[in-house]
Amino acid sequence: MKNLELYIKGLKEDDRHIARRILDIRDGAQNNFMINDSDFLYPNEARIGESVLNYFSDTSYLITGISKNAERKAIIVAPCEIYDEILKDFFTLLRGRICDVNITHRDILGALVSTGINRNKIGDIYITGEYVYVIAKKEIEKHIVHNFKRIKNISIDFESVELEEAENLSLNFEKTRIITSSMRVDNIVSNLGNMSRGKAQEFIKSGNVKLNWSNDVNRNRLLEEGDVLSLRGKGKYKISGAIGHSKKGNIVLELEKYV
Repeated sequence: MKNLELYIKGLKEDDRHIARRILDIRDGAQNNFMINDSDFLYPNEARIGESVLNYFSDTSYLITGISKNAERKAIIVAPCEIYDEILKDFFTLLRGRICDVNITHRDILGALVSTGINRNKIGDIYITGEYVYVIAKKEIEKHIVHNFKRIKNISIDFESVELEEAENLSLNFEKTRIITSSMRVDNIVSNLGNMSRGKAQEFIKSGNVKLNWSNDVNRNRLLEEGDVLSLRGKGKYKISGAIGHSKKGNIVLELEKYV
């Protein structure tokens, strides 16, 4: 597997860690002739996992977040064919009713993690009307059902429902527009964070910004359609694209803010 080692060696340090973790999962599945799985991964991590597994012709794998619109996904690896029927052994879909329309994704995730749950065991969280849906690993289902009873000051009870209910769930966004002189990361951060460009550069340097789920952010990089920019404490945005120019010739940029 010389080519695989060269591929892993060429990755950045954090990405090498992901690649070797997926390789360990694959080796465990093959050596013990069993189905093995990863925790939930961000899209950039899942792509690395897929690249690693594509080096092996004797290994089957499935990358899924249960919903067809999922952002966070896990990888199931097996030495044999994988059927959808096994998904219920690895994942759970939990549904809870909420009566406060102001509850956010951040509120729910924060409350879940505060109960001692590992963030990597939680997939996407969806808010649809009066319901909250949480996709999670099967191993934490009972913990959430029995111990998760409150978001802020709102009571909530989760129940396990059929995975099929998640198929068409999707994340919620609010469209927003900004006017910027450049598509550089520091320009966009400055605009979204309502700070000077100098402060935006320090904000990036301090590790407060992620680009496409990575902390390795070049402030000079030009953002493109589909890029995802996260600003700690200030929100997460997907770049929709430039939709025109202002009278002064600046770019009118449309974004989708995660809510």
